[in-house]
Order: sequence, then C-alpha cells, then structure tokens
Amino acid sequence: MPSTTASPSARPIRVVVLGAGPGGVQTYNNLAARLTAAKLRAELVLVNDRDYFYSPISAPRALADATDATPAEALMFPLRALVDDAPAAQAAYITRRVLVARVQAVTSTRVSVVPARPGAVFLPLLWHPAAPSAESGFVDAWTGTDLGADLSFDYLVVALGSKYPFPGRPLPAATADETAAAYAAVRGKLAAAKDVLVIGAGIVGVEFAGEVKTEFPKANVTLVGPSLLAGSPAAFTTQVRKILANKGVTLIEHASADADALLAATGDAQFPLTRPQLSVPLVAAKGASAPPSVSSVTADLVLLATGVKPNSEPLAALPTTDRGYLKVTPTLQVEGHAHIFAAGDIAEGSAKLAYIAGEHAKLVAKNLARVAAAKAAGKNGKKPLREWKTPPPVAIAAVGRDAGAGFLPGVGTAFGIGASLAKKLKGKDGGVALPAAYAGTSLHQRVQAVASKA
Repeated sequence: MPSTTASPSARPIRVVVLGAGPGGVQTYNNLAARLTAAKLRAELVLVNDRDYFYSPISAPRALADATDATPAEALMFPLRALVDDAPAAQAAYITRRVLVARVQAVTSTRVSVVPARPGAVFLPLLWHPAAPSAESGFVDAWTGTDLGADLSFDYLVVALGSKYPFPGRPLPAATADETAAAYAAVRGKLAAAKDVLVIGAGIVGVEFAGEVKTEFPKANVTLVGPSLLAGSPAAFTTQVRKILANKGVTLIEHASADADALLAATGDAQFPLTRPQLSVPLVAAKGASAPPSVSSVTADLVLLATGVKPNSEPLAALPTTDRGYLKVTPTLQVEGHAHIFAAGDIAEGSAKLAYIAGEHAKLVAKNLARVAAAKAAGKNGKKPLREWKTPPPVAIAAVGRDAGAGFLPGVGTAFGIGASLAKKLKGKDGGVALPAAYAGTSLHQRVQAVASKA
C-alpha cells in the first residue's frame, strides 16, 4: 500500500502563523506536533510585533498587586523559547522560526512585513534563529531587508487577535522593559487613588474592579456598563453580583461612557487615565431599559475594559465582516481560501476568550495538517475535515485573590465547584502559571532562575 504522507526528502512546506497570542502560539506548537506525526517536512514561521507572548488573563492581578508578588514580567514569555526549547523529536521534520515584525499586508500567497518599531526607535526585522536561506528549499520564498520583507507561504494561519486597552493587551510593539515600566507607572497612580472607575462590566472589568478593591480596600471602586456580564449564564452573573456587593464595589448599570471623548477631553493618548478627580460623564447605554442612576462619576484613575476590535488592517485582500472579523467556514478556513485558516479573536462568530482561542488552535492544527498531508499524497479533499462546534458555556472569574465565581458545564454554579476552580486557577497568582504548558517559562521565572544560581 502506498504511503499517505510525504517522505522526509520531499520539498518542505512553509506554514506561516500570524500573531503570538493564545491562539497563535498554541496553533504554532500544535502544528509542529501534527506535521511531525504526518511525517511532513515543514518550516513553521511565527510572526509577531513583539518578541514575547503576553498573557492578558493575569493583567488585573499584575496591575493591582500591592505586594508586587505578580510582576509584569510574569506575564511575558520569550518567543525564542518556542524555537530553542522545541521537542527534539520534531527536528527531523520541523524547522521553527520566529520573526519579530509588523504585518503590513496579506494576500493569498504572501505576507508583507515591516519593522515593528519604525522611526526614531528603529528595531529592524528580527529573525530567530536566522532568516531562511536558499539551502532551506525556499529560494524565492522570502525577499527583503531590515526595512521590510515579503514572505511566501504554502499555508497560512491568521491569529492576529484583537485590540484592547492596556493592560488588557500590551502597548503596541512595546518591548518587555517598556511594558513593565508602564505597569509600574499605573500601579503607582493606583496606590494613591481614592476613586477608581472601571468602564466595562464584562469579565475583564469585573476582575479589574475586584482586584483593585481587594488590594486597595479604602479606595472607592465603581464599575460601569450596560449590564453586568451581558450574555453570561444568569446564575454566574448573580454569583458575581453578590461578590462585588460584599466587597463594596459600586455597580452602575444601563450606562456607558464615551472613551474617545474622554481621551479628547484630557489630551491623553490612551487608557488608563490618571487625572485627579476627573469627572466622567455617563450616558444611557444603547438599548437600556432605564437611564443610569447617576449622570457622572468622579475618579482619580480610569481603566477601560471594553472596546475589543479585530486587528484586521492588513487583511484587506481577504473576506471580512463589516466589523473586520475574518469570514470563515465551519472548518475555520477563510472563505474562498482553503489554504488559509483563522484562529482566536480574529475569526468571526466565536466568543473572544483565551480558552476559545486554544480550542481553535487544536482544530486548525488538525485540519491544516490533514489538508497538507492529503495534498502531499495526491488525495486532495478525500478526507473530511473537522468542523468547529462551540463548546458548552464556561465562565471563570477571579474577583480578587480571595473570591471567585464559576459556571461549568453540567453543574452550573452548584456546589461552589466553579468558584473553587476560579480561586484555584487564578486566586493565588492571578493565573500567571496557566500559559506555561504552551508558552514555556516567563521572563520573571528566567530572572529568578539566573539569580538562584548566582
């Protein structure tokens, strides 16, 4: 019987993964395993505008932790480790590379990149371990200089994620030192603030409010949004509402604040806003059944926990929705482009959550490897691909280090199982250890390891 996979001597395929968020990093690792299992020689290239993976799930703790037991460096994981610490068993088939650059444009065959930091603080395109050479089998596969490059691919995974205000996402193209400094600056303002406003009453907003109130109990903390945890299971919302009330967090629903107007009024470039006794006007939220209970809130520090927008600017040549999300088939292939897949926040339809991005990564890696193996064996389309099925609702929130809420399939909020899980996963350390399984060791862990040997 003839082999259904490519031989080790066949021309390697190139798979490019755009974005090193939870979806991109997990897809990158899963692909290496899947392609190795299929005995397909492949060059995997991960492109990101920072040289580290950033874990947003721990941002509330890292921002508010008055003891500095959870430094910002604990949220950052060097991408070079994905190459340096790759399983040795994959080396016969997989060549891993990381390219630090900003994606400028994507077509059906090429990705155009430019330096992540052009201008006064110039960072050239940075390859690890090195740029592809003619010996790699891709004589015409990449052309460029430190000023920009075009990278061709056989298969592409778009996992560019979404924009979100700092610290829910790192500052664009920020170095690790710059991100740590930004955290330190905001934390200093937070420690001195008497009144803190969190705009956005989803899970991120709830966790920010809970962490701030836990670490700074004397501060007046207000959480504002159209409704608490909109779209979440009612029992979970009730659980969180009670925790917030017990902690003394003021919740104002049916309300919204104009973030752009606030930036224009203060002259600031981005959130958080740190202005003493800033008056923040509130308006009735769209579709609200009642007006907000107050017309304004006064705050010394304003955190924004709303406004997710896809990073779709480079995707003009691909089909997107009117909101900028990639249109995908049930197999997470981009419509009209069977060799291009999407994972994480950038894909239309799915909830914008880290665990959903991780589930996307599993499906995309499996389907892409199956497509590549079939093509290599000359059996295109003969083996069906797996389709995405939305998982049962799961909701986990740590509301400070001492309280948590959770909703799990089959049990909901019963018996406090979900709440216990929330405290176990995120209560002690804010969840900084959760990405270790796929992102390796954080910058903080690496510094500690070096210090312990000194």
